[in-house]
Amino acid sequence: MRLPKVLLVLFAGLIATTAYAQGHRIKAILLDGDTGETLPFATISLIPEGADKPSKYVLSTSEGAVLFEGVRKGKYSLRIELMGYKTTTKNITVETPTIDLGKIKIETDKQ
Repeated sequence: MRLPKVLLVLFAGLIATTAYAQGHRIKAILLDGDTGETLPFATISLIPEGADKPSKYVLSTSEGAVLFEGVRKGKYSLRIELMGYKTTTKNITVETPTIDLGKIKIETDKQ
């Protein structure tokens, strides 16, 4: 009797892992628009179309890399914020397994 329960739990875990693995990825590198240097520790939020609040947040790495994982298909606004720089927004559509936005240059806020 215990074996079917164990198999059921293992099967449920496999389904959950497979469902997560089917999520899409969004990646980019953030650069200073003037110097071309990477921008570490910027806040990047992913906002589904029609929503007021972000569904996910990440910080760029010390090398300026951005990676969202487990993103569902759909349309989003990607908002990039960092003190001393202008807030940058990009509209994206997630359809393929990996969306590579490449290098995104962020303008300094000269005010």
